[in-house]
Amino acid sequence: MSGYGSIELGQPGNPAIPDQYTPDSTLLAPQSEKCLIQVSLQGVFVQFGKTIGKGGGLGNVVWEQEEPLLPLTMIRNVEFDAVRVRNYTPGHPGQVLITPLT
Repeated sequence: MSGYGSIELGQPGNPAIPDQYTPDSTLLAPQSEKCLIQVSLQGVFVQFGKTIGKGGGLGNVVWEQEEPLLPLTMIRNVEFDAVRVRNYTPGHPGQVLITPLT
């Protein structure tokens, strides 16, 4: 699982986008309100989540419905505590960068 940095998958030197959600494709970013999303080569599924109760970590995250995203660059205004990504077409290469901005 990434820290407060970014999810960077599929670029040279980075892991491939997984076909299932994994700790490496998940970013814990408490109280974020905006993020930069860049998707290249093929689509991905993105899922935002909010923590509930006390304590931290992914065990307290309630995930929203996943969203398919085609290749694009956008700034998304969304309140979230965690975000995760998986491959849209299993086995096909793609690239994604998700960075919390606030």
